[in-house]
Amino acid sequence: MLCDCCATSDISHFFGSQRRSHRSGRFSHTYIEKVRDGTILPSGGVSYYKVPAEHGVGGYRYSVMNNGPVLVEQGSRQVVEVID
Repeated sequence: MLCDCCATSDISHFFGSQRRSHRSGRFSHTYIEKVRDGTILPSGGVSYYKVPAEHGVGGYRYSVMNNGPVLVEQGSRQVVEVID
């Protein structure tokens, strides 16, 4: 499925639009250390959200850490990508 505004299916575009919506509704969690690829996030106290199926990243969730979205492996809670 392509985005209506720019005809892309790029996952980073999805997170860019989500970042704007987080400022108006999603809670950003504060993580004391810098969140990097490979960071294991806690099981409690963090909100994890579904990535829409059309983005083709099944088995992953996303969270908002330190005011930026991160793609997280669902089972391990390991960050697989920090979205800039």
